[in-house]
Amino acid sequence: MILRYFTKDEINRVSFGCDDGYERMSVKALIKYDELRHAAGFAMRPTCAFRTREYDISKKRSGNSKHCLGIAMDFHFNSMAQAIIIAIKAHELGFNGIAIDEELRFIHLDLREDELTTWDY
Repeated sequence: MILRYFTKDEINRVSFGCDDGYERMSVKALIKYDELRHAAGFAMRPTCAFRTREYDISKKRSGNSKHCLGIAMDFHFNSMAQAIIIAIKAHELGFNGIAIDEELRFIHLDLREDELTTWDY
């Protein structure tokens, strides 16, 4: 699979607990993230992609993260305006998990199948 905007190395660099996060990500999710980057119209730098369950648990998390399922990614943003554009475009494309951390300047997006769920950190 060839994506327009995200490379295998880029995804692997921001995957945790493994060297092959790109391969562990959902193909549908990778395609959707690529579509989102195109729709946003500006560069989006991923900060977290795939995480193994073991890695999540080692960080005192539940191990049930959407990252562990290969359907979530986090992205750095430069301004709240940029984060809002990403969130709007993401929702239009079917992302139902959207969270913004204004202090650390990242937005979490995932393709959960239930209703739109939003939160902040």
